[in-house]
Amino acid sequence: MVRTDAVAGCLEEVSHQGSTYSATTPVALYVAALLDDPRTAMLDVISRDGELWPLRLVLIDWLGTVAADVGDKALTWCRVYGAGEQRTQSSLRAVRPSLLRAVLAFAGDSRMSVRRVAAAAALRILDPPEECHQDPDGLRQLAIAMLKAGSGAGAGAEAESGSRCDEQALGSVDAWCRAIEESRADAVPYIGGSYYPWRPQWKNLPMWLVFRTVIAERRPAIPRVSQAIPLFADPPEADRNDRGFLRDFYNDILHQDTCGPQTVDGVPLLAAIAVDERVPPQHRFDAVKLLFSIATVSGRHEAQNWPDTPPHADPRSEEAARAAVQQYVPELLARWSSECPAVQLALAALAVVSPTARTSPALAARLQGFVDRHPAATGIGDFTRFVLDLATDDECTIGKSVETLTNAYWRGTPRSAPLRGRAFHLLEQVLVKVRYELTAPTPITVAVGA
Repeated sequence: MVRTDAVAGCLEEVSHQGSTYSATTPVALYVAALLDDPRTAMLDVISRDGELWPLRLVLIDWLGTVAADVGDKALTWCRVYGAGEQRTQSSLRAVRPSLLRAVLAFAGDSRMSVRRVAAAAALRILDPPEECHQDPDGLRQLAIAMLKAGSGAGAGAEAESGSRCDEQALGSVDAWCRAIEESRADAVPYIGGSYYPWRPQWKNLPMWLVFRTVIAERRPAIPRVSQAIPLFADPPEADRNDRGFLRDFYNDILHQDTCGPQTVDGVPLLAAIAVDERVPPQHRFDAVKLLFSIATVSGRHEAQNWPDTPPHADPRSEEAARAAVQQYVPELLARWSSECPAVQLALAALAVVSPTARTSPALAARLQGFVDRHPAATGIGDFTRFVLDLATDDECTIGKSVETLTNAYWRGTPRSAPLRGRAFHLLEQVLVKVRYELTAPTPITVAVGA
């Protein structure tokens, strides 16, 4: 996000709405020289289409865009409106051979997206007549002519000479011709400028990109676990639709409410998402709720299937995942005061899963405001009082609450099942209703004893 904002700001300053300034040509030459830096292939920025692309690709696209701003067609319109060719435009046109040479170097890049953009950018820099666009030989001769003009005497500081450089450039021209043919085979032809960076707001970004950024910054030392592979693939393989992405991401961690060997690897990712304010509150709530589900899966399933053994149970994976969640509980609870009420309620549920001498007494004070504002027989009111009862660790109190709320939240468990598992099974149901109540247009009231 910061990198994107910096790149967008710098390029926008010297090419605002197709304008050229005294700094445009020096910046264009600097960008052209920067393309060879390997970091431009490794660092990503957010493009105008909301996707994540290598910085090199974005810079190549920008060079093609600024070159097109001083092309023959653009200058014709300037003359029509009486503006004429400006000195800044002439300066930029004079260095087009250097820009072309820099861009052509990537026409044979191993990444198709870079080849495609380089081919289009070079075409805009070359600015051939319309009748030459479909003539590969004609394009090749025009490109060679421009490169030779740039490498000849009198080309100034940007001049390059020597047969070695010319041969290298000629090889790039051949690669460019092949890249043009490859691009023409695309179902959707590329139009220059699509990768131009912009200054986005977090609220407008797709969730896969928000999650990727948060995970990369907060968990850089964690190997790319299976759940993160779609986010960090090249190109990213995550579903671009938020609903589809979230479904796949969460399901890969806790598949159909069942712990597997991969679940423990997903816990650090959820913990990172749950504490980062760039993630919208509803998704922080969902991350905490999923951590609660992971930490209680053994007890909930035991109570739900009592007296039978839960199908698909994996005790070793369940215990490893529960221990991983417990490790992050202090970090999550430390954000209580800065969290919104919805996430605070999810944190309260997580706190009673792993009670300590410090957290249990603190819950009473932290939840008092909810008790005062939300009476019993409402989703939030019932949930808050149930959490406080669980925090007492008194079996009589917990048992009474479980029996009372089971009448309101109808999916009960056998009375002979372990009490704590019954309580967690019920608490998850109430937590689901709380989320719905918090996001519904009209709050829902559930009568106890109905």
